[in-house]
Amino acid sequence: MITLSEAFSAKYPQNAILGDKFHIATGRPFAWNELSKANLATFAAWLCSTMARSSARQYCAKLKAVIELYSDELPTLPKDWRKALSVKDDESQNVYLTEKEIQRIIAYHPDTLTEATVQQQFILGCLTGARHSDYSRFTTANVTAAGNLVYVSQKTHVKVELPLSPIASAILFSDKGTRFSGAYLNEVSDKTFNDTIRRICEYSDIDDNVQLYRRGRFSVMKKWQAVSSHTSRRSFCTNLYLRCRDLLLVSRLAGHSSTTMTERYVCCSTEAMTDAAMAYFKEFA
Repeated sequence: MITLSEAFSAKYPQNAILGDKFHIATGRPFAWNELSKANLATFAAWLCSTMARSSARQYCAKLKAVIELYSDELPTLPKDWRKALSVKDDESQNVYLTEKEIQRIIAYHPDTLTEATVQQQFILGCLTGARHSDYSRFTTANVTAAGNLVYVSQKTHVKVELPLSPIASAILFSDKGTRFSGAYLNEVSDKTFNDTIRRICEYSDIDDNVQLYRRGRFSVMKKWQAVSSHTSRRSFCTNLYLRCRDLLLVSRLAGHSSTTMTERYVCCSTEAMTDAAMAYFKEFA
């Protein structure tokens, strides 16, 4: 029978080192007969202690997939072995950029094509709430005569129509002779995007201290350090919610399939409360 290492490498060649991780965590070889409930639980716990829970969860899910694939050929598997490899994600906090901070990104003057690409893409995300897979396909054909942006989300297949702000319109309709016009259509890697937008945020003085709970502990950092490509979408959802306090409307304009998903993107605190709700906390003086 094929070995566990061979089976895992065949399905996930880029994660073949998982066997080494299993050996380090348990002190046992990465083999079918070593998949006891205790070893699996020890392995999952070790992963959680050495990396983000989201990453540990992915590794465990891949190991479960391989075991499932060959389960018919294995003599026995321990009861509740799947439970031993179940890893819950840490509750985490995310940052968003305020409207004033987004204006600073808009005012930034890019020096390179890469900076212009990231700046334009990030602004489109902040002002339309679209995913990268959507706004990278936007053209002037997505703009109606009334000046609204219309598109169908690539991920959820939800049709979205929303007003197009002047800044977003300027990006889409920029003259070909303008420096860096149409830069948002270029492709950059995720790492390049995140490194570049953080640098732009740092140069734009987005440097308030923020405390975030990540990888099982609280960390204090400058706000620009916590920004990533997805911050634009969170910023759109949060800022719009702070304006209208209508989760259903935000959900529709963000192209979400449900308000449950939208709730994960709204990063605001008690300032989002209605006046009536806030009055409760002021009542007991």
